[in-house]
Amino acid sequence: MAEEEIVRALAECLEALRQGETEVQACLERYPAHRAELEALLEVARLIPSLPLSVAPSPPFRERTRRWLRGGANGAPSSPPSWHWQPPSLR
Repeated sequence: MAEEEIVRALAECLEALRQGETEVQACLERYPAHRAELEALLEVARLIPSLPLSVAPSPPFRERTRRWLRGGANGAPSSPPSWHWQPPSLR
């Protein structure tokens, strides 16, 4: 039940902040039982828009995939190219 309360409180705070209805401190005061957790979650939410997220395949991955797809039509092995996810660098 506590998790549901935090999720609801976070959603309400984010919506109120998005609409300019309140400040972070005022929102935290509405939910004193969840203040510490909400404060951390709201800080993360504040940082998300500034992250330099770029989701695009690297040139080597695109080339391997292109070769794999072309080879598949010519009877090449059917295993997909390997890839490794790397999180974006946080500056």
